[in-house]
Amino acid sequence: MPRLLLHFMRKLRGRMLNLKNEQNQTRFMASTPEFKQTVRDNRGHFTAVRKMIDSEYSRLLNGATITDKALGITLSPATTGPNKGANNLIALRIDAFGKSYFLKEDLSNPKSIIKRYAKAERAIRVLGNTYRGFNLKVIKPHFIYSKRRPDSTVSRTILVTDFFDASKVALVEDYKGKDFRDLRVAIEELGNKFSALDIHESSGINSFYDEATKTIYLFDV
Repeated sequence: MPRLLLHFMRKLRGRMLNLKNEQNQTRFMASTPEFKQTVRDNRGHFTAVRKMIDSEYSRLLNGATITDKALGITLSPATTGPNKGANNLIALRIDAFGKSYFLKEDLSNPKSIIKRYAKAERAIRVLGNTYRGFNLKVIKPHFIYSKRRPDSTVSRTILVTDFFDASKVALVEDYKGKDFRDLRVAIEELGNKFSALDIHESSGINSFYDEATKTIYLFDV
């Protein structure tokens, strides 16, 4: 497993790449231009992050927090509320150079991940980026990387997105504020619409809510 993370953020491109087989392995990489520039501007920090993840993978998987005080980098466990997800897949908050990112492993095929996010964005555009008085946004990955053996039917994929702090947003399933009833109705109906479009159901576990801006943030679509 650490071999996958050895390649994390080594080479980025401003567009999606589907690289040819190399050393009996299939690779896939995609990056936004903005994230690519961030890596260029902070190359030493990202190299350090990659090495910290690789060397401390087992400890991070078991919930440890790893810090490099000299570089100001902290890697800590990140979960979406009480649901901790699979215990063999890593999920991290990365704090470095004044920014916070969320890194997770996923068993989905990277191309299918990109297609789902594209479908979700198209769906909310059709809705005018609003639904029942709520603003809608999709938390898209900044970076996707996958590496697997061609004879394997399972891809292990790394995704990097923005990190949303619990002090600013709440998981929809945990939210009990003044918009509770209307929000639950909206989420249920959106889930039905997404299911009809062959997108992952937009259940509460896959949505954040910002009460101050009345914005629903969809993730893991």
